Amino acid sequence: MMNDQVLHIGIIVENDTDFQCLKILIKKIEPAKQFSLKRRVAGGGGNMFNILKMEQWTKSLHADNCHFLLIVHDLDRDGVTKELNDKNKLMDKLKNALEKNPINKICIVVPIEELEA
Repeated sequence: MMNDQVLHIGIIVENDTDFQCLKILIKKIEPAKQFSLKRRVAGGGGNMFNILKMEQWTKSLHADNCHFLLIVHDLDRDGVTKELNDKNKLMDKLKNALEKNPINKICIVVPIEELEA
């Protein structure tokens, strides 16, 4: 298969188990397609709101030839009320953190609680 037929996807996740789950899902969606998946693991959701870290990660993924960016951050519950946090606020925080992202094609996924579940 020629190199331009490979879909290069950069993935930023909270932890490595999220990446392992996504890797399986992506390959099942299009089994005949060849993917190159590059990851950056935030080591916790809070780091994904850091503009400098996100800029560093996205520039690094772009340098790794990634032309698609997948951001995955779980929608957790409030520690006190046990209600789900506000999805729109989470999306806004993630979009703001991506202000210096060099990759044009972006998909932000917000699974409820844990992706792996």
